[in-house]
Amino acid sequence: MQYGAQYAQLIALTASAALLYAAVRQQQPHNKLLLIAGSVLIAAGLTTFSQGHC
Repeated sequence: MQYGAQYAQLIALTASAALLYAAVRQQQPHNKLLLIAGSVLIAAGLTTFSQGHC
């Protein structure tokens, strides 16, 4: 079970990074804004619902 949570976090982090990369490469300002917003929402969800404990 422990590896499943880590894998889900890795996938969410990768998706967020991919959206940020796409936002940087995007030429249209409207699409850039949507990609950045999506990346921020994924990162916020990952932080909020993370199973990790410090």
